Amino acid sequence: MTALSPALIFPIALLGLVAYFLMHKKKLDVRGKVVLITGSSSGLGEACAKAFFKCGCRVILAGRSEEKLQMVKQSLISIKLKATHDYHEPAILVWDLEDLNSVQQKAQQALAIYGALLPALLSQNSGHIVGISSIQGKISIPYRSAYSASKHALQAFFDCLRAELADSNVRVSLVSPGYINTSLSTNAVTGDGSKYGILDKTTESGMSADFVAEKVVNAVIQVQEEVVLAPSVHKAAILLRSVLPGVYFWIMASRARKQRKDYVKTE
Repeated sequence: MTALSPALIFPIALLGLVAYFLMHKKKLDVRGKVVLITGSSSGLGEACAKAFFKCGCRVILAGRSEEKLQMVKQSLISIKLKATHDYHEPAILVWDLEDLNSVQQKAQQALAIYGALLPALLSQNSGHIVGISSIQGKISIPYRSAYSASKHALQAFFDCLRAELADSNVRVSLVSPGYINTSLSTNAVTGDGSKYGILDKTTESGMSADFVAEKVVNAVIQVQEEVVLAPSVHKAAILLRSVLPGVYFWIMASRARKQRKDYVKTE
């Protein structure tokens, strides 16, 4: 029988210790907790509403369209909960934020939402703020400047907020998914303000909203400060941007040249 060398024993033991810690880490019980979800009339917001509702949470559906929110509410009511979870009828909050597309307006929207809620959370010294960012909040790709810049702003805001609230009992999490199969690209606008109206292939082949919603719930239950949901190649790109930025810039420039005809209108 061949004995393991000390060089192998230490990393194996370290991995085992980390695995044991993660498995036995105390998990929060979210049953009965009030969860306000903005943009819950469709897409990831709707999926998150269903995921938290299934956990026995008191869900508040927030969005612009009361009609769509009512439809989501009815779909939640039809869900059969576990016997251990009490039923709490979903509430609706018509939050008529204007359709913001500029970088400054998107950042101001996030600040307005969290700024309105934070005093109440601090006064009770408990709560959890979860933001949905994107892989594009960590790396930028061609022809996504406004979206990527707004997500970079959200990343910076949450990093600051997390540090500033470290001594309180208010937790802060940021979830950065890759492509999600929603209508995001269809509803996006082009440089001249017109509707893009096309479901990108990358979006179409993306993760399901339900899968991402489950990870959002886990981030709360397991008190995860940051979650990156993406294929290995996207995570490698994040690392490449930090370690070999010149190589990353070259790859993005090549990508921009290939995509220019799809995004740049010529006279």
